[in-house]
Amino acid sequence: DDEKYLRSCMIIDGLPGCRIENITLSNISYTAVGGGTLEDAARTDIPHHINVRAECFNYLGSLPAYGLYARHVKGLRMHNVNVETMKTDERMMAFLDDCL
Repeated sequence: DDEKYLRSCMIIDGLPGCRIENITLSNISYTAVGGGTLEDAARTDIPHHINVRAECFNYLGSLPAYGLYARHVKGLRMHNVNVETMKTDERMMAFLDDCL
């Protein structure tokens, strides 16, 4: 189902025990396709990207957020970030997993 790849979002994804640190997102306006379902919102089986080329994030499928998915991150700051969707979306704007 290629449409699930359209239901992606901004991604900041470190590795277990190897966090991405000190990221600041500021002055961003982002329009997501939307269309995420409650099933997408409940996903917890997101694979890690070990040994996968960075441009191949399609393997993640639909993520549990429509705006930002962040995992294994320390020191994430967001200032003046606006996220809208073109279609109704049942997911959260941001999903943070193992973030400090």
